[in-house]
Amino acid sequence: MRARLKAGMDFCYSRIQAKMPTGWLKRLTSGQVP
Repeated sequence: MRARLKAGMDFCYSRIQAKMPTGWLKRLTSGQVP
């Protein structure tokens, strides 16, 4: 179950990464986006 969740997160992350600017993503992953 956890492995599946992580795979889903990685998939979503790669999808977002393809659409969003890198700087925004870095702020999101470091928790600085409201």
